[in-house]
Amino acid sequence: MSPPETTSILFLLDPWYDNEVFADQIAPQLAGKPPIVLRLSQFGLTRTRHSDTEIAWNDWWTAADAMLEAAEARRQEHPADDVTYYVSGRAALPLFAYVGIRLSKWADVKVINRHHAGAWHCIDTAPAADGCEGERFFSQIVHTSLEQGGKIAVFISTEHPIDREKVIAYMRGQGHTVGGILEMTTDGRRQVLTADNARAAAAQVDHEIQNLRTHFGRQTGVVMFIAGPAQLAAIAGRAVNTHIQGAVEFPNHARDRYVPSLRFPRVDRDETISILALGASPNRGGHLDFATEFREAEAKLRDGAPKRYVWNFGLAVTVDEMMRLLHTHDPHILHLSAHGSDAGELGLLDETGGLHVVSPEAVIDLLCAVAHRRRVVVLHACWSDALAQRMQPHVDYTIGMNRPIHDKTAVAFAKGFYRSLGFGASLYAAEREGTAMIQAFDPDCANAVRGYARPGFDPRAWTPFPRFDR
Repeated sequence: MSPPETTSILFLLDPWYDNEVFADQIAPQLAGKPPIVLRLSQFGLTRTRHSDTEIAWNDWWTAADAMLEAAEARRQEHPADDVTYYVSGRAALPLFAYVGIRLSKWADVKVINRHHAGAWHCIDTAPAADGCEGERFFSQIVHTSLEQGGKIAVFISTEHPIDREKVIAYMRGQGHTVGGILEMTTDGRRQVLTADNARAAAAQVDHEIQNLRTHFGRQTGVVMFIAGPAQLAAIAGRAVNTHIQGAVEFPNHARDRYVPSLRFPRVDRDETISILALGASPNRGGHLDFATEFREAEAKLRDGAPKRYVWNFGLAVTVDEMMRLLHTHDPHILHLSAHGSDAGELGLLDETGGLHVVSPEAVIDLLCAVAHRRRVVVLHACWSDALAQRMQPHVDYTIGMNRPIHDKTAVAFAKGFYRSLGFGASLYAAEREGTAMIQAFDPDCANAVRGYARPGFDPRAWTPFPRFDR
């Protein structure tokens, strides 16, 4: 019997059009017959400049999934062949990690990368079969238990030591309980991954990831922070088995903090989204019919996502009551319907049912005091655009109004927004449908809605109620 043929598939990750990698540059690193070349940009991705600070993660995600599906189709055309996957290109580390986890730890995956000296290196990302006993790439491995249960922060670096404050701030900002931290570093000294030491590094990473539950018995998932070259990201991604460790996230480091980027599985079928709708209409002044607004919004959401959300509300909200409800329900989406001013003030109630004006600074401080998993704040208040702008650095996405709005306008937006979310749309698409509903029912306020994303957050990338049957 003749030995199996070898099929090579080369993934070129090219989300940026400057400083890209070409197949002929790395051809000498490839073994055997010419590879099947799949470029990320072939799969619907609009490329941008490397220097652009905002990354359209949802677009990267969609293109990567399509590229991997195309590779699987090619593999199935030659079922008897051995397949070697090569990964190269210029992209943010989470994309290399995502490709790594999607190809699995059983595939033959090699990363081709150029070192600072200019030479190209082909790095095998599989751990050594013998575990490289006695050979250590990472000199510092530290396990720190924090809270009971929760997600585990895994920090793997060939560059620098961990910044614990940034890591914990990211996780708590995403609403995660931080069960503990695993640190794998090279003692603060830069260590270069080479063909000679990469398999030892992969063996250490694989061993530590597979034994997470030994150190953190009640973990519910992994958040992986990577500092180093592309091959380190691929090694880290391949080490995770989501059937054992649970879902994994790969935050991206942007400027001075971590921001959400890619995760696997892409969506969590078991996550229940908490929504808290709060209203305040003083007994003197214009009456707000937010009871109708909340009822219509919840009905539209129920049409599409009947079992995957919890809807709570408060209809006569003082500052104290707002804080009690925020602590009690810790919502992903906070919907506030009240009076507002062009100075960014918000009108809640005092203890007698009269108007209590809260400054924008106080509103932000109050919300941030309990902002554990806050993703979206919808401010249904006249002139709330000013407050929404100020909240931008503190909340993933804030929706405000840049003019006075009527009850029918608020109801129209709420119906379109929550119906769209319930039927599996992204946050971005839901806002567009809500705006379209305003245009249909109140054309004078067609441009009233303004959305503000926290730097690094892509409203197209968050789909709270994904359609799993599509």
